[in-house]
Amino acid sequence: MKHITFADKTLLVGDEVADLLVAYCTALANAQKADSVEVHGFSATGEEVVASFVFTSGSSLMAESVHTSLPDPDNKDALEHIRDGMAKLRGASAGVPDDPTPPNAYVEFDL
Repeated sequence: MKHITFADKTLLVGDEVADLLVAYCTALANAQKADSVEVHGFSATGEEVVASFVFTSGSSLMAESVHTSLPDPDNKDALEHIRDGMAKLRGASAGVPDDPTPPNAYVEFDL
């Protein structure tokens, strides 16, 4: 498990989601893009919470390892969202459009 520190708040989450959040925050900053992600975790008081993160090029995020007997919160949706977002960023940096379908003007003019 890891503590995520973001905007003066901490959240305890599983290692995988913490590592991907750091990588995604970095990738978004490098691409000068923004996105939001909802993550399940435990608050500083031990309550189960859902935290909504908004990442921009100016976001600051830290992950710190911690030992606990708590189970990893279920973040399969967040992990899928982050992986999809990172794949889109990789495609954008390679010059691959999100939608490879040509615009109608290309079809109309047989381009």
